[in-house]
Parts: sequence; structure tokens; C-alpha cells
Amino acid sequence: MTTDLTFVERTTLLVLMAESRPVKNTELSTLGSRLEAKERKNLVSRQLITAPKVGRGLVLELTDAGWQLAAEEFKRLSVTSKLGGKAFATLVLALIRHLERVGTEPNEVFLPVASESMPPAGDSKPVITDHVEPEVVEPPAPADVETRIRSAYHRLAREPKAFVSLTRLRADLAGLDRRAVDDTLSSLYREQKINLIPEANQKTLTDEDRSAALHIGGQNRHMVTIK
Repeated sequence: MTTDLTFVERTTLLVLMAESRPVKNTELSTLGSRLEAKERKNLVSRQLITAPKVGRGLVLELTDAGWQLAAEEFKRLSVTSKLGGKAFATLVLALIRHLERVGTEPNEVFLPVASESMPPAGDSKPVITDHVEPEVVEPPAPADVETRIRSAYHRLAREPKAFVSLTRLRADLAGLDRRAVDDTLSSLYREQKINLIPEANQKTLTDEDRSAALHIGGQNRHMVTIK
């Protein structure tokens, strides 16, 4: 239940859900409400968010439990909610009705803002539509995993900052330990050195795409770009 959370704590969960990315603590006052240390520590202690220090500041992100609670809070918003005016609440209720009618969860709707390299709405595939056969990879020599990931990305990306599917990236990194790759990708994502997003058109996903996905921040992420 979120009834025992403060207004700011509940707002923070909704903001993090809407942004669907690691958010700097200093950004919250612009996106929603300023989160004081006591409230931040409460959300962390309840394992609803993570708040590691990155650089000089804290970066906040929803955990799986935080995503679930934020989704429940989102669905409970009504025209009597203190989180917004009646017009806002009416729009929210309409969106909730749509989500329930089509059987879609909030984490399939709230996605990161599209970058310049992403395709326009309606495209069935992202930028990397051309099929490229994975290279035959010799058994890897000991190497820095991050360096291998960056090298593979730059070989596969059609242009700077283009999104590359994790399916293709993993094929290029064949032989590297899956856990090592996942840990490195997760670390780079939290440090905001890369961006990981879900495939916008879930119907296009193959079993291979689903298997290659990285579950982070309450979502399965299928595409990566290096900033």
C-alpha cells in the first residue's frame, strides 16, 4: 500500500515511473517535488528505489517493487486525487481505462524520450532495420568487458548514438560470460554512460530478442546506445 507514504514519496514514485530512467536527485524538484533526505532514505529502506552516488550527486531509480507500487498508485488516481486538478485526473482515468481495456501495463507505456537517432512513431523497427549476420568470433582472449562492449557497439551502429539491439550485440560478444556483460551494461546504464530502452513495438520481438533482453529498472530492455 502507498497510503502510508508521504505526498512527496508517492509523487517521486510516479515521476520515476514516467521518466523510466535513472533520475538525478537534483532533477526531482523540476519534474515533481523536492525529495528530502528522510523521505529518500525511507523509499530506499523499503526497497522501492535505489539511490547510488554517481559523480557528485545521487541518482534515483525504481526497483521492481517500486515499479509495481507506482503502477498501483497510478491506477488509484481519481478525480478527487490531490496529485492534480480535475482535468489532469480525468485524462489519467481515460488512460487507465485504455490500459485496462487493451491489457497493457504502465511499464509498457512509459518509455524514455526518443533520441534523434530513434525512428519516427509508427516504424515497425528501430534504426537498425538492416539485418547483419553476426561475425564469427574466435574464443575471446582476456579483455576488459567494457572495452569489448564499446567496440562491438561501434561496429554494429549505423551512425553515432544509433540504437543497436542486444540480440546483435550479444551475438558479436559470443564467448564472453553473460553475467559479466549484464553487470557491465547495468553499471554503465546507472552511470548514464549508455541508454537501454525496451523495443517500442513489442509484437516484433522474437524469442531470441526476449532472451537477449536485460531486465533493469522494472523493464526488459532490448536496445542500447552509447552516449
